Amino acid sequence: MRFGVSYFGNKDIDCVHRHMEDIKGAGFDFVVFTYSENDHEYYEGTFDKIVKVAQGVGLEVYLDPWGVGGVFGGEAYSYLVMENVHERQVSSSGKILPALCFNSTELRTYVQKWIQSAQKIGADGIFWDEPHFYHVDKGWSCCCQICREEFRNRMGFEMPRQLTAEVRQFRIEILLDFITYITKTSKEAGLKTMLCLMPGEDIDWDKVGRMTWIDVISTDPYWLWARGDYREYVRFWAKRIYKIAEKFNKEPLIWVQGFKVKKDEIDRIHETVKIANAVGIENFAVWSYKATKYMSSIACEDPDTTWQAILDAFKSLSSDR
Repeated sequence: MRFGVSYFGNKDIDCVHRHMEDIKGAGFDFVVFTYSENDHEYYEGTFDKIVKVAQGVGLEVYLDPWGVGGVFGGEAYSYLVMENVHERQVSSSGKILPALCFNSTELRTYVQKWIQSAQKIGADGIFWDEPHFYHVDKGWSCCCQICREEFRNRMGFEMPRQLTAEVRQFRIEILLDFITYITKTSKEAGLKTMLCLMPGEDIDWDKVGRMTWIDVISTDPYWLWARGDYREYVRFWAKRIYKIAEKFNKEPLIWVQGFKVKKDEIDRIHETVKIANAVGIENFAVWSYKATKYMSSIACEDPDTTWQAILDAFKSLSSDR
């Protein structure tokens, strides 16, 4: 049984040290630091110190490619996207999107440099955060020139603008190929590999599970995304990630919502943990530290009470550790 928490928005070493001691003292085992393109370019040396501070208090450290290329989770802008307009994703309606195509050579080249930086800094592992196609309100992506040419080469005919069975299969294969590249490359660099698959993302979960170089497989069934009963939503995705992990001998982990939590939703935190644990999940992480009180756009309505509820929920499971 392991517990983790994400951490971002602060680079003052003295303050980070106090927070890491607080996190360790609260019973957490690992911390996930967001490491955006901006961080990579301007704060690599600072993160070298931050990582060592966290490890020094006994925490395992993962780095998260927050918003890199617009294809990972995170509220971070991507210079890589702005610089490579010709390799951006395109919607089925022809709109150029703020994310690079998974077939982009610039994206893969940058990710390799990012991994090398994470290795240089001394992180224990990489948290590959929700690799996904850019989500559009109507239609789908990616329908860029690179994808259309690749589709034609694979299928022998032009890519339709409708989401046909052939297009869906092509999208799955493209995303699987990218996930294979990033996870295998990071593992070969000697870094532990944790992957988070977004609930509902069109992907072959079994094929991901077969990737022997992935150590931890996770998902994040935040009730923010649930369209029906959040309890059934959590149960469904917790079962799915547990079965995949059990089938392919991996560590399963569930991310718990610790952002945008309303006052009348705080009880859902304990319920989420309880439901996931009942199906077999023993590893949990929360996004993010102190209920994200430092990021106003996604802070919880009552962050202090919410954070305590998170700690209480995890402690309710950890008494037997």
